[in-house]
Amino acid sequence: MKYVEITLLPGIEVPLPFLWKKIFMRLHLRFVGLQDAFRTVPYGVSFPGYAENPLSVGSKLRVFAESEQNLISLDAKRTFADFADYVHVTGIGNIPDGCTYALYKRLQPNGNLPKIARRKASREGLSYDEALARLKVPGSNKSSDNLFPYIYMKSLSSHQDFCLFIKKELAEVSREFSFSTYGLSAICTVPEF
Repeated sequence: MKYVEITLLPGIEVPLPFLWKKIFMRLHLRFVGLQDAFRTVPYGVSFPGYAENPLSVGSKLRVFAESEQNLISLDAKRTFADFADYVHVTGIGNIPDGCTYALYKRLQPNGNLPKIARRKASREGLSYDEALARLKVPGSNKSSDNLFPYIYMKSLSSHQDFCLFIKKELAEVSREFSFSTYGLSAICTVPEF
């Protein structure tokens, strides 16, 4: 297995959430172009800076593939060439020995939560993130700290903004290596290091 690491380099005029939206959308579209007949791709992603408190996917993304040829086909440096001032892409690297494994899966805790947060932000003059943090998870007395880190995205089909919530779970290495066009999977693992 091989990987490339993508480091986002935010600045005053280009904040990290904006970069994530642009970079992850570009990666998703590249994956869509490389998907098979089952709408899966041979690329999995991990977020080395992932944290649930505070909610963050960090500023790095690793893209894994079973073969070097798959990563050559992905051509990450060219994929992100438009963002050269804000992104650093490493060359293809080997996975270190003795690493653990995790899976990163898409989580949709409540389809209406982003909509409710947008309304709350508008009504109360808050940012979207502040409104989301103040909301409680419907059906429970627990605060929104049960939510997960997310990347704010825009659907190209419906033109609606949405949160791509990402849940990380430590796991044993899986035998399969097939992921969604977001590079996420509920059953396939990627190395953690």
